[in-house]
Amino acid sequence: MHEVALAQSVCETVRSYVGAEQRLLRVVVECGPMCGVEPDAREFCFGIVAEQAGLAPAALELRVNPADASCPLCGARFSVASLWSECPECGQSPVTVTGGGELRVKEIEVGDV
Repeated sequence: MHEVALAQSVCETVRSYVGAEQRLLRVVVECGPMCGVEPDAREFCFGIVAEQAGLAPAALELRVNPADASCPLCGARFSVASLWSECPECGQSPVTVTGGGELRVKEIEVGDV
């Protein structure tokens, strides 16, 4: 399950910014629809990994951003939520997806211990 490895990576990134005198309250992670993250599994894994890393009981907020795409037939540019989307202008399928695989820590909210 790659969600565990992703949760570990997020926790390592967060740990590098959270000081010993701070308590992690919330982490906002942005990802694209093509990064292969299952939201329920992601939350479950993050909870377990965060507890082991001493970051519990932090909340995880997962924001899924749309991916950019273009149509190889008519050249239209648009956002998609899946690899199987079709062009909204001409109906062409498949389209060329040019993003959506990213995953980044966007915000870290901390409080005093």
